[in-house]
Amino acid sequence: MRQLALTTPLFFVVGLTSCDSDKPFDRTGWNNKVDWGVYPEREEMLDDLLRQYDFTGQPLSQVREQLGRPDLIQHDSVGYLLAEEYGWDIDPVRTKYLYLIYNKDSLITATKVHEWKH
Repeated sequence: MRQLALTTPLFFVVGLTSCDSDKPFDRTGWNNKVDWGVYPEREEMLDDLLRQYDFTGQPLSQVREQLGRPDLIQHDSVGYLLAEEYGWDIDPVRTKYLYLIYNKDSLITATKVHEWKH
């Protein structure tokens, strides 16, 4: 009985830490879009993506080849949806985007992750 009491907390801790594991970046998983336009793997791949690639100085066209079509296109940045969660109605309660900011020559000058919670 005493052994069971000592091993239970260990399984609980191992279970909690394994939920936060990074997923290796791969283009197919990154572009895997499911119902409601959600990308279930992107948020888990983000840390590995940013460790693996330094987008600064790269042409926007090259980044689009690596990451695919962006979800948002603005005059000085593109955005890739990482996560979107909904409450009880049609309005999202959380969104998270990876933004790639570029200059007039279409070279990436910065990356930014922006998360919004309602």
